[in-house]
Order: sequence, then structure tokens, then C-alpha cells
Amino acid sequence: MTTLSTLRTRVARTLADAGNLSWSTDDLDEGIRKALFDYTLAVPLLQTTDIPISQPGRQINISAITHLMQVSDVWLPYHPQDTEPRRQPFRHWTGINLLFVTGPYVPQPGDIARIFYHAYHTLNGLDGASQTTFPPQHAGVIALGAAAYCAASRAIDLTEQVTVDRDAVERLQTWARRAMLDFQDRLRSLAGHASGVAHIPLPPLDRFDGDWA
Repeated sequence: MTTLSTLRTRVARTLADAGNLSWSTDDLDEGIRKALFDYTLAVPLLQTTDIPISQPGRQINISAITHLMQVSDVWLPYHPQDTEPRRQPFRHWTGINLLFVTGPYVPQPGDIARIFYHAYHTLNGLDGASQTTFPPQHAGVIALGAAAYCAASRAIDLTEQVTVDRDAVERLQTWARRAMLDFQDRLRSLAGHASGVAHIPLPPLDRFDGDWA
């Protein structure tokens, strides 16, 4: 299983900084945090949970669901033996973790609501998480994105230092841009596979594409 420690090592090696001379662990963690967020938007974690209904009414409190991004489907009333799910139209207010059933059926006490939802991915050791939710084969993509964020951040910091070699800063900026474009392309590929749509690489924007990519 990928952990924060093992992913830090991969990011540092990608940056050719295994000794953490240029990027601290805090720098690496922030890059990982940003890359993991981007990865989540491209390939969100699909989860389900069953919520018992204790009183009649259309409002369902879903505040117990952790790392919730958005609800994607509601089966209500749900019975494991059902051959066809009874899907209900709904509205989801993310700010107050409230689900509102809008169809003709009104939830009743004793019902079970099966909630399908997209959740944020977590990494064991990052921000108190104890579980890594993305597959090991995707760790390299996240490490690349984290390295791109770290390089871009350091390049910005170095431009404010008058004694730094400007050519070195430009090379770092160029590497960061290319790594970010590669990261974004890989995310599009993963998103396409996750949705069941074949990924077709995008063509260059124009004949100068390679000069700034």
C-alpha cells in the first residue's frame, strides 16, 4: 500500500532531490496534497452507504458520510433482494450535508436509503488519514503531479532571489510546465478509462506546441 512516506520518496526522486536539499517534507506534502486533489476530481472514489430512515419526510441527513464530494444516486426504499433498484430523484445541498427526495415517494420510518456517492481520495499519513484509497499503479501519476507543483512553487520562490542563476530558474520553470502538462494528460487518460470511454491523446495545439509545453 502506498503511504505518505513512500510517495514522498517517489516525488523527491522525480525532483532529483533524494536528500531533501531543495524541497522540505512540508513542500513535498503540499505538492502531494494538490496532486491528490486533482486526481480526485478526475477519478473520484465511488462509495456506497446505507442510511436507515427514522422519521417520515423528504429530508435525509447525510452528515455521517466522510470525505463526501457529491451524491450520484439514491435507491429508496432499498431491499437487498430487489431485482430492480427503486431510484429516487433528489437534490443534494453539499454545504449542509442534506439530501432532499423530490419524487412522489416520501421516505418512511423503517426504510433503508442506499446512497451512492463520490468521495475524496485519501493517502495514509496525509492530513490524519489512515487509509490509501487509490490503487498502487496510480501512485506514479500522483507523484508526477506533486513534483510539478513543487517545481513550480520553487521556481516562483527563486525568481525573487537576486543572486540566483536566471537560466537555472527558466529551466526549472520549463520542466515544471512540461511535467504539469504530462500529469494533466495522464489524468485525462485515467478519467476516460474510469468512465468507460476510450482515451484518445489530444493532438498538438499548433506547430509551436513543443516550444512551450
